[in-house]
Amino acid sequence: MFSAVVLVGLLQLRLSSCMEEKHLGRRRPSFDQGGLDVKECETVRECGWTRCSRKNYECFQAVNWVATKGLQKTPEKYEGLGYWSTFEDLQMHVYIEGQRGCPMPCPVEIVTTTTTTTTAPPGTPSCPRRAPIPPLPAIATDYNGISWPELCFTGLEEEHAFIIGDWGGIRSRRGHLRPAPNMKNGRGFRWGIDNVAQHLVAKQLNSLANVSRPRYVLNAGDNFYWGGVEEKCGQPMNVSVAKFRNGWGEGATQFYHIFDKIYHGPGIDGVPWLSCLGNHDYGGYLFDNGWDQQFAYTWASDRWVMPGQYFHQHIKYPTKGFSVDVYVVDTNNQDTTNPYADPMHNICSRRNRWSSCLPFGPSNDWDCVTWFRKLWADQLLWLDQKLAASTADWQIIVTHFPPETWTHYGKNVEDWKRLGDKYGIDLMVAAHRHDQEVRPAEDNLVKWKSHIPYIVSGGGGGVTSERFPSDGGWGSGPDQYGFFDMILTKEKLHIIGYNQAGHRRREMTVLPRPRECTATNGTMFSDFYPCLCGGIEKCNVGEKCNHEWKRPKRYWRPRWIWSCDLPPPPTTTPTTTPAVATPDGQTATSTSDGSETTTTVEIQETTTSTEAETATTMMNTLMPPVPIDLRVPDTASCVISSGTSATETTDCTEPLEQESDEEGSQEVDLELLSGMEEEEGVASRRGELLTELHAVEEELQHVVQQIAAGMASTRHTGAPHRNEV
Repeated sequence: MFSAVVLVGLLQLRLSSCMEEKHLGRRRPSFDQGGLDVKECETVRECGWTRCSRKNYECFQAVNWVATKGLQKTPEKYEGLGYWSTFEDLQMHVYIEGQRGCPMPCPVEIVTTTTTTTTAPPGTPSCPRRAPIPPLPAIATDYNGISWPELCFTGLEEEHAFIIGDWGGIRSRRGHLRPAPNMKNGRGFRWGIDNVAQHLVAKQLNSLANVSRPRYVLNAGDNFYWGGVEEKCGQPMNVSVAKFRNGWGEGATQFYHIFDKIYHGPGIDGVPWLSCLGNHDYGGYLFDNGWDQQFAYTWASDRWVMPGQYFHQHIKYPTKGFSVDVYVVDTNNQDTTNPYADPMHNICSRRNRWSSCLPFGPSNDWDCVTWFRKLWADQLLWLDQKLAASTADWQIIVTHFPPETWTHYGKNVEDWKRLGDKYGIDLMVAAHRHDQEVRPAEDNLVKWKSHIPYIVSGGGGGVTSERFPSDGGWGSGPDQYGFFDMILTKEKLHIIGYNQAGHRRREMTVLPRPRECTATNGTMFSDFYPCLCGGIEKCNVGEKCNHEWKRPKRYWRPRWIWSCDLPPPPTTTPTTTPAVATPDGQTATSTSDGSETTTTVEIQETTTSTEAETATTMMNTLMPPVPIDLRVPDTASCVISSGTSATETTDCTEPLEQESDEEGSQEVDLELLSGMEEEEGVASRRGELLTELHAVEEELQHVVQQIAAGMASTRHTGAPHRNEV
């Protein structure tokens, strides 16, 4: 009899426990998968954990009624609560209302680093008053490339910045917020995580912000799934701002329920969100959704910063003695291609054939591709200018697509590699892939592609993750949802990942990069990959690391061949002195380096014999001294050289101007004398010149005949051909 009573009691206890677990597991996402044991219950009983204290069973019933019935029957009574709310949130609501004696719930703690005082030490430069933001633009893209007013922070506390992307979920008709479903490769659905991913990540972000106090948030895009702000582009900016301020329209509803209401609390309120657009913000496979209205929200919010598609933000830390340049870039050209190709991953798909974002956006689907290509080309020029002018200690790129080649524009990797190696970009913040990744400098994707360390923070919870998620354990499951916390110092950037359960996950340290591959960092060469010249050796000071894509040997596969080469010697332009005619018919000029350049005056004579041509060429160097120009008389021009001027060309029919010069002599063409026969003394001089010319011609003919005969005999004896000599 006693045994039966004990058995019935145990069964009732087990049944009530199972029913309790069933209610809790079905209605709320739990951070304690599997429940608490007896020893843990003893430690938390004081703060009123209803699952451990049987005397609080009435409180449990009240909270369970709110979760199962109250939220459905009277949702207006429970503002801010929903099916995503945790058991502790509901218990806090019941506790505040004072129903049935519910105690205050136990707080959920998160592990983080400690901070110090916010008081700046004496002598620290103070931050100037921040300049006001520019006025509202007339056209949405007017502020593309703008440098936003500088941010400045003082104090001794540890400097933090949060990083998140792909965070904006879908709002149902009842107002419930859930991630966009995108399960791949047949992965299952994890109830309690996948259905409330954005809320879980936001809760941990808000909790950590209360402790670490981030200065700003780097937002990597895809802010609203599936298609961005659910209104059409092209709306006047002043109309958009008025609608946001008055809470009209779908855009205002989305920003309130998906952004402002989710990310709030001490430490995160009023913190600037430096934001970029993702492919889903344009519309996913459309380009005409309200992406321009995200720009307008900059003038309706105290923390949303997106004045254009790309912009620059300078941030100073005078207490710590360093500064940061953040470049927000639009890389959505990587998701554009032929309108007939890849219809589900193409902003410019054929679905846009009747769409238009005029006057500032694409006018149709084909114009969309050209428009995005031009946008990228404009940004490359802008980045060259901004990065070249940067004096900050850190250069950080914030964009949506990571620097990888699998996109519709794989050449982006070469663009980033050129910019990174030239200007020393330190870090890229990206998203798009729905998980959390770190890619340090030693990662192969960095070493062999962009050369820029980067992180992927696409696990914000706006869309289901790439793989099956979990709260902890091994594998990639715990790294599917979350955000990053970046700790900034002058010497390094330390990045820590946190998942939806508040667990500290992957970490990465970033060191400053030099501006050029051959540049030195102080007295030591940077150990970053490009400056190791292919990982083979370090180039010496003054040498440049070059690489060429070629085959090492004839039948080998091509590869990058690295070498450390000295720069070419500088070329100097010699200073030329006036030309002087030499007795042998050549023109000599001396240069600044002491060398002498000689120009030979060739005799142009037409012959039918190949040997005669060769002999004539050789004879040009063996001519006896002749103090006259021996060019053929029927030439259209003649050359007059003097010691005071460079060689000039003039018409031989013009009268010859006599010039007196003590150092030089004149070379006179025979044709010039034909016009002076009537002058006294010219006939006699012409006769002398003709006599000398006939003598020279006879001597030339004799020499040519001798050379031709010698070459003919050489050919018959089997001597090398003249072309081989």
